[in-house]
Amino acid sequence: GGERRDISVVLDVLVRRGEAERVKEDLYFATAAVDAARERLVDYIGEHDSISLAAFRDLLDCGRRNAQALLEHFDGEGLTRRDGEQRVLRRRHA
Repeated sequence: GGERRDISVVLDVLVRRGEAERVKEDLYFATAAVDAARERLVDYIGEHDSISLAAFRDLLDCGRRNAQALLEHFDGEGLTRRDGEQRVLRRRHA
């Protein structure tokens, strides 16, 4: 209905302003939260060589659905790639 359309319009505006990122079709996060998750992910993999979904979920203290969506988002960006049950960095990061 109308309320859902209103929310969609607001989310589109936030994405255009760079204040939110669409991580999945029906899932948006504040850009600052995605950036913080990306930084924590890179730091963790830098220390441990890889990360599992469960470890990433625990690192962010969030639910499995959100952790998985973020990992898939980072895979799509080319930051990480899946290697079995682990994620590894696709390229070097400073």
